[in-house]
Amino acid sequence: MMFDARLLRKLDEVTTRLRRRRGVVASLICWTILAIVLFIEIVLFRRSDFILVTAAIGLFFSIASSLFAGRAKSSDRSIAAKRVEDLFPDLDAKLLTAINLKPTPDRWELGYLQNELVSEVLTHERKNNWITAIPGVTSARVARIFAMITCLALVIGFPYGVRKERANQNVIVEQVEEIGITENSIEISVEPGDTE
Repeated sequence: MMFDARLLRKLDEVTTRLRRRRGVVASLICWTILAIVLFIEIVLFRRSDFILVTAAIGLFFSIASSLFAGRAKSSDRSIAAKRVEDLFPDLDAKLLTAINLKPTPDRWELGYLQNELVSEVLTHERKNNWITAIPGVTSARVARIFAMITCLALVIGFPYGVRKERANQNVIVEQVEEIGITENSIEISVEPGDTE
C-alpha cells in the first residue's frame, strides 16, 4: 500500500496510460480479426446473409474486450512501476520500494529514511518523464481505425458487389436466350495438322 499521495498521483499518470494502451490494443485485435473473418466469409462463401450478423458480433466483442482490458486492476501500479524501473535503471528499485512503504501503525507517518526515499523518487520523476515508460497509443489507434474502415468497406461493399455480379449474370443469361444458344446448338471440332 502506497502512503505518499504525491507519488501516487505521478504513478497513476503512467498507470492510466497503461490501461488506455491495453484497451486500444485489445480493440485493435478484435477489429483485425473481424476484418479477416469478414474477408474470408466474403471470398470463400460469397454470402451476404451472415455479414451483418458477423459484423454485429465483432462490434460487441470489440467493445467488450476494450472495456475489459482497459479496466483497473490491483496490479496496475506495480506493473507501471516495473516499467518505469526498466526504463530508468538508475532508480535501482527505489520506486518499487517506495510504493510498498507503509507508515508506522501508531503515528500514520513515514519515518525519516522512508521520507527521504520518497523525496528522491519524486526528484527523479521531476527530472525524467516517467510517462515514456509506456509507449503511446497513436499508432495502435491509427491501425484500429484502418481495421474499422476495412470492416465497414467489406460490410457496405459486399452486398453491392453481389448485386452487381448477379446483374451481370442475368445480362449474360438474357443475351444467351436472345441468341438462342442451347447446350447442343454449337459444335466445334479441332483436328491436329499444319497451321500454315
